[in-house]
Amino acid sequence: MSCDICHGGNTQDEARAKAAGSGFRGHISREQIPELCGSCHADVNYMTRFNPSLRTDQLAQYHISVHEYSFAKGDAHVAICTDCHGAHEIRPGSDPRSLVHPLNVAQTANVAIPTRPL
Repeated sequence: MSCDICHGGNTQDEARAKAAGSGFRGHISREQIPELCGSCHADVNYMTRFNPSLRTDQLAQYHISVHEYSFAKGDAHVAICTDCHGAHEIRPGSDPRSLVHPLNVAQTANVAIPTRPL
């Protein structure tokens, strides 16, 4: 995946990649992450190109989860996609370097999810 998949911009011309009108999105806020990730991951035709067995209901599941419920009420300390899956080095869950590989899940949960202030 290239940067433009999430950040937009002009992929044909690096010098104009971030130019006005190119569709470039710099920093993507936590509030935007679930829908941004879901824009691809909920698209069956898009995801099938990579792996026909990948689930495409994660966004729907997130929307009915305790995470979404709390997030929608303004709790910024609940998990969103990038907390567990990362943002720039996303790997398949079967890759031992993946944050969600079975051997890494406990460490990921302890480090990646923002903690609530006391």
